[in-house]
Amino acid sequence: MPANRVEALARYGLASKAPTLRGLADPRRTATLLATARSLEVSAVDDVLDLFALLMATKLLAWAERESNKQRQRDMPRLARASVTLAKAARVLLESGGQAVSAAQLWAEIERVASRDSWSSCTGRCAAATSTPVARCGGAIRGRGCCPARNGRRPGPRR
Repeated sequence: MPANRVEALARYGLASKAPTLRGLADPRRTATLLATARSLEVSAVDDVLDLFALLMATKLLAWAERESNKQRQRDMPRLARASVTLAKAARVLLESGGQAVSAAQLWAEIERVASRDSWSSCTGRCAAATSTPVARCGGAIRGRGCCPARNGRRPGPRR
């Protein structure tokens, strides 16, 4: 039987009342009830899959996001210390910016503030903390204008 005919029988079965269906000839009643049952089964499966997707988003993904936020909170003190070290090194660079200084002298000045290994690990720690994809940054970050995707603005109408 063609698919459009089965769909028409299913629509008829869903729209009809029981006495109307009882009055149909036996082969047509059987076909109508079967098409209606199949249509309801497909609809139920779609609803279950939608519910499953919703549960996955609210339960599993929300749990993962909470765990990620907890990890970020645990990393904040180390990140703060690393950014202070990098700020000190940057201050050395900025203070010597107008003068003609060799690279060796510049490194010596930076190493007085922080060792090269310390500076390198601080750079890595800050880079790892800021390498979050833009699509995953939270609404609070977007609201403060920290998200480069929208820069704190709501998308307006296209012009």
